[in-house]
Amino acid sequence: MWSDIFQLIPQNLKQKALDTLVDVVSDQAKKYVGEGVSGKVKKLRSDAAFHEAFEAGLSRAIQRFIEEYQVEDEDLVLAISKERDFFQNKEIQTALIAMLKQPGASLIEEREEILQTFSTVLPERINRKRVDRAVSYLLKCLAQELWHLPELMPIYSLQFHRIAAEAAREQVNLQKAQLQTLTSLNVGIRDALLTLTDAIVEQKLLSAGGTTDSPSYPKVLHNLPQPDFEEFIGREKEQTQIHELLQPYPHSRHYLIVIDGIGGIGKSALALEIAHQYLRNYNNLPPEGRFEAIIWISAKSNLLTADGIVSRRQIMRSLDDIYTAIAIALQREDITRARQEEQNEIVRQALTQQRTLLVIDNFETIDDENVLSFLRELPDPTKAIVTTRHRIDIAYPIRLVGMPLEEGIELIAHECSRKSVSLTEEEERLLYRRTGGVPLALVWSIAQMGFGHTTETVLNRLGQPSSDIALFCFKTAAEYIRGTNAHLLLLALSIFSSSASREVLGYMTQLPEIDRDEGLVILEKLSLINKLGHRFQMLPLTLTYANSELAAQSELEASFRERWIDFLLQYITDQRLTGYQLLEKYQLEAPNIADVIDWCWQAGRLNHLITFIDEFDGFLWRSGDWNVLIQYYELGLQAATLLEDEIQQAKFLRMQANIRDFQGDLVKAEQLLADCLNIAKQYEDEYEIVQAVFRLTSIQTKQNKFDLARSNAYEALEIAQRLDYIPHIIRMKARLGMIDIKDNNLDSAKKHFQEALELRVKMKKYHPPESNVDAWLFSWIFRWLGWLELKEENFQLADEYIQQALETAYLAQSPQDVAETKRHLAQLQLATGLLEMAQQTASEAIELFTKLGMKQQLQETLIIVEVVQNKLN
Repeated sequence: MWSDIFQLIPQNLKQKALDTLVDVVSDQAKKYVGEGVSGKVKKLRSDAAFHEAFEAGLSRAIQRFIEEYQVEDEDLVLAISKERDFFQNKEIQTALIAMLKQPGASLIEEREEILQTFSTVLPERINRKRVDRAVSYLLKCLAQELWHLPELMPIYSLQFHRIAAEAAREQVNLQKAQLQTLTSLNVGIRDALLTLTDAIVEQKLLSAGGTTDSPSYPKVLHNLPQPDFEEFIGREKEQTQIHELLQPYPHSRHYLIVIDGIGGIGKSALALEIAHQYLRNYNNLPPEGRFEAIIWISAKSNLLTADGIVSRRQIMRSLDDIYTAIAIALQREDITRARQEEQNEIVRQALTQQRTLLVIDNFETIDDENVLSFLRELPDPTKAIVTTRHRIDIAYPIRLVGMPLEEGIELIAHECSRKSVSLTEEEERLLYRRTGGVPLALVWSIAQMGFGHTTETVLNRLGQPSSDIALFCFKTAAEYIRGTNAHLLLLALSIFSSSASREVLGYMTQLPEIDRDEGLVILEKLSLINKLGHRFQMLPLTLTYANSELAAQSELEASFRERWIDFLLQYITDQRLTGYQLLEKYQLEAPNIADVIDWCWQAGRLNHLITFIDEFDGFLWRSGDWNVLIQYYELGLQAATLLEDEIQQAKFLRMQANIRDFQGDLVKAEQLLADCLNIAKQYEDEYEIVQAVFRLTSIQTKQNKFDLARSNAYEALEIAQRLDYIPHIIRMKARLGMIDIKDNNLDSAKKHFQEALELRVKMKKYHPPESNVDAWLFSWIFRWLGWLELKEENFQLADEYIQQALETAYLAQSPQDVAETKRHLAQLQLATGLLEMAQQTASEAIELFTKLGMKQQLQETLIIVEVVQNKLN
């Protein structure tokens, strides 16, 4: 019964209830603390842990209602559980949302009775008070359990519950401790809720005329600089990870964390935010999780501002400088007064006196090797964060890359608000893509716009290697590797807009394997490239910078391009010979193959372009990118026309017609095939003629021109038999079967399909047994044999054929055949009474048909869903 009621709650009502809870709390945050904390609270909407807790709260509420109200009225509890549209009722939804919006008014003492009227709920019931009482109790359970979620309970109990002001101080410690246990909750959200809890209890005490503790921070020894940002945005995942690593032993054994990445990626800002969080939240943290001292040591020599790159005056470059900073922060004059040989031991002793967080910013500019030794031997319980453009091996690494799209857009919106800059949604996304989500580049770009530069001008500057942003991010690292194998690899990688394997980079640079791998390690340590599995990638800004350097070396670029083409040609040939069975592996190179096709067109390498499209079309067909595939076919047709290669023209005309046929554009498909057949007949290309007629007869069948289609199919079959080319014979026999199905000659159709299937064994002479090149053909045959058995109500045999069709469609990696087979399977499930399975299978087919643009098949499948829903209702 519990699951019956729980499953009645629609997803849209769940989302509306969750949003209502979050809105109430975020409004309180805005009232008591401000926009910044309110914005962080709103992120509860997308927090996975909160969603899980919300679902658990709903479940508890339903269970509680059943257990408590069965004693009162078992009959009505049962009636509600069987009312499928119970939570679809507008009165129910309105009442629940109203209770959640006003917890202080609705969630009164449990002994009091809340009674509302619900005239449209269970209208057949005569005793309306019984119904109203049961429904009210259920809604009360839901509202109370949701407001008692661990994330919301502190706010609810302090702000909305009847709690005396003098009891608030005692209760707040309990509520904050409860919040601290929510380790799966996003750390930024948890901190925001803790801050709001403090603000509410302080206001409650002041309203009662009591006294509050001073809002000033406790005596934490620190030298933290003020952040140069109003609000820290994003990096939620990294914040959570760093907080976990900074927990005391035994929760974390790591004592040294390195945040690395290219210049401008936000390393310093993240480290400073983490440090300030420990300072701000000192009272909210458990004693063992606090830092009594937080020491900031910056070795940063340059800063990038809207006016350009400026130098910093105070720079830490040696171990002595670090000891001095520690002495000042810890107020330990004995460190600076001690003899040099004694300083190390005094510093170690000073650090052991309290839990200390040491932050060293811009570590790559420190040229004293003794600093590394110092970090390796940090005394317990000290923890350290190091930010650097160069990865170091002694620490737990946190590699920063570009911000995710959602966080990047949030930062853009925030900076635009600060600088009074207005960008369209398209301009925001373009800025994100051009910067690759590098925070400093985003902030710098918007600052430039704030000075009056146009969006177009700023975006163009981002692509200039001499721009301030490029020099700040890359100049030092680029100079460090210039003339080395690492530099050669960086330039080779700049050709790839996506990622590249170490194999292709080695082939292009002709470096020995050991030199190649060493160079890639250096580039990764310098944060110039990022390693993704076994592949390597650059951020857009790095790519632009390196590509401009390569463009200045025309001979080297030409050499790289030739080897790039050679490697990818061999790669796609190898994949074709395996029948595209490694679709995921092929997909890794798909963006690079698309790039090489575009480059071949621009460079006039038309023969290569046609070869790449020939090989690439199998992948695009299987991946379902048919609209992209049509564009490539049109490009191939243009290339073949320029080369005056009419045989290739015929092929590209036919390939376009295939897709147009599947998408229901029969007129266009027929025009393309007419042109194809004219060329094929002129050159007496019988292989091309059979393939074109195979598609033409499909169109004629859909146009109900059965006699014409049958006549053409038999003519093509004769040609295929004369050529003794089994794949074409199978195709034409199967086509005759389809014509007979549409013409309602079902016995003849079954005969043609079975004859086609019997020829399957002879296919081995054309393709190896493990190949899936023509698997789609047999999926098609199995599918329609299953349909024929379904028509005769031979359900078991129909299921066997359709399951074989589905298995073969997956082997062929053909989304069209998977979708078609799922449609047939849904029909079988509907016929055998498996209604819920039929609904699920049809929905999966609909998703694929929508992606592929197969409109007629989509409409036919929607009819199946409608029939299923009518039967379920």
